[in-house]
Amino acid sequence: MPKVEKVQRTIMYVNRGGYIMPVNVVHIKLCATLTQRLKARIGLIPHEIAPTATIARSFPAIVKIYEEIGADAKEHSQEVIVGGGNSVNALMK
Repeated sequence: MPKVEKVQRTIMYVNRGGYIMPVNVVHIKLCATLTQRLKARIGLIPHEIAPTATIARSFPAIVKIYEEIGADAKEHSQEVIVGGGNSVNALMK
């Protein structure tokens, strides 16, 4: 990812794709653009894809990453934004 002069926020971007599509170059380019425009650092979080992906397996792993990112962001007085595609919506319910 490109270096940002003064990072103001941390974004946790969980890969979209409905558990059927892994991270690809489009996701990486989107995150690189957001990094610059939002003066942010972005954690692009992939998750397992079907058929091994289940909410029971994926959710605890994503929560653990969120807690780690959140602790680091708090140290630097940054807000944390969680985003992604349809898979994130399912996780937040």
